[in-house]
Amino acid sequence: MKNQLVEFDAIACCAMREAFLVNQEEFVHLKNHIGEENFNVLTQIFKRTVRMSVFMKPVHVRFYLVAIVAELKRLGILTPTISLPCGHTAYDHMRAIESLKNQITQPQKVN
Repeated sequence: MKNQLVEFDAIACCAMREAFLVNQEEFVHLKNHIGEENFNVLTQIFKRTVRMSVFMKPVHVRFYLVAIVAELKRLGILTPTISLPCGHTAYDHMRAIESLKNQITQPQKVN
């Protein structure tokens, strides 16, 4: 499997920032599996990032997919119109996270 381009827009970055902040207990096993230093590198980037496009190795794609699934599960129990601490709605974050999931799980077009 080749490296994969994943584009995080402003709301997707915000949603991932929120996911890693709120779901910390969900990621204990993941942190233990990849190591705390690697975990911090892969999560802390969202603290200061507004948007980014990055080519990810398959291992990183799997890491973020685990985070996306956990966050979708958490957001799924919230009322879509509820305002999150960041000012976005749960629906805004769900759409952004679903977009990331689609990018990661759909085969990329070869130019």
